Amino acid sequence: MCMEKKFKFFCDCHCHSQWSFDGCEPVEDMCKQAIDNGIDVLTVTDHCEVNGWNTPEDSEFGDFSYL
Repeated sequence: MCMEKKFKFFCDCHCHSQWSFDGCEPVEDMCKQAIDNGIDVLTVTDHCEVNGWNTPEDSEFGDFSYL
């Protein structure tokens, strides 16, 4: 029996934005780059900061998810 994968998605589970000492990109730019590269979910894991948590606007990127 062939099983169809209905819930396949790609996720980058560890990246840092401009708010982390070892990142340089704004969260909005990171989301755009992720979408352009086929990533469905982006998890921002900045060090000692939560400043990027409320950007970008939810409606800006449609079904794309960021955590």
